[in-house]
Amino acid sequence: MSTCLPVGCVVSFTPFVELVSALETGKTPTIEAPDLQGRTVSFQLQSAGFSEALKHLGSLY
Repeated sequence: MSTCLPVGCVVSFTPFVELVSALETGKTPTIEAPDLQGRTVSFQLQSAGFSEALKHLGSLY
């Protein structure tokens, strides 16, 4: 399911735990999704600073 707005689209994403685990361990996961024409678009998420940011976020609660 996705919702598109003038600034971009928001998609529901199920494997959140796997993504967070990969980013925490310094891996660079690749995300693939179809664009509006049905073509596969892929991009990589950089993990630099993710682990520290997640720890800080956890300390706020």
